Amino acid sequence: MSDIQRRLNTEKLPSGQTVIRFLFTDLEHYNEWWIKIQNNEVDLCTENPGNEVDVYFTSDLRTMTEVWMGDLSIQQARSDNRLKVVGSSVYLKDIRSWLGLYLLADIRPSSLPQQRGS
Repeated sequence: MSDIQRRLNTEKLPSGQTVIRFLFTDLEHYNEWWIKIQNNEVDLCTENPGNEVDVYFTSDLRTMTEVWMGDLSIQQARSDNRLKVVGSSVYLKDIRSWLGLYLLADIRPSSLPQQRGS
């Protein structure tokens, strides 16, 4: 979550305050996280900051990790009903522009060489 916090592109979010909530359905502890953005300051919270939430992300931890690492697109995760994202269209029209992914997410691993005798 700290990496997600650091990689958010606040310039692509509407001006003013934005609050994003993540709910991980398969975790017992630390299953809720909030990111609060105001004046380009980004705070990560494990307790509800008490502000109106603008965007809700709901998934299991593995799905969000796959999205973050670039192994699964947001669109595909949503189509597969593995990720639910709720919010106004101003946030949802181009999530990828403000939800910065892992720094190396766009670099795909090379194919492993075939082993002889397999």
